[in-house]
Amino acid sequence: MDNRALIFLHIPKTAGTTLNRIIEWQYNPISIFTMDPYRIRATPERLKDLSEARRRGLRVIRGHFYYGIHEFLPQGATYITMLREPVARFLSAYYFLQRRPLHPMHRKVKSEKIGVEDFLRLTPHRQNLQCSMIAGIKSSGCEKRPSRIVS
Repeated sequence: MDNRALIFLHIPKTAGTTLNRIIEWQYNPISIFTMDPYRIRATPERLKDLSEARRRGLRVIRGHFYYGIHEFLPQGATYITMLREPVARFLSAYYFLQRRPLHPMHRKVKSEKIGVEDFLRLTPHRQNLQCSMIAGIKSSGCEKRPSRIVS
């Protein structure tokens, strides 16, 4: 195997947690940089600020982030990700946040009894999340918005 790092771009609700466990079995924890999903400790900025020697020693970068993180790695990298049928992924995310009281949107969805269709309208930035993440597009301006729900 060459010296290139492995970058696991973890798209939410696509079986990425399972792949994370497999990565943990295969790599030394010291060689893994896990991006903090809450952007508190391990962020793209912190990765960039690591010394070149430390970044070169990383074998795996993983977490919820957008394509482009490879630019911080002097040894080069290969991306992997998991994809899921978009409607199933969206519904999974909707039901997930209903079961998680600490999720930022939990209280709003539960207290206002927001259904799936209204949640879709409330979160237009998530309608094409998989595509946006693997394309490295952080703004939602390029995504098409459905004017109605088609069954």
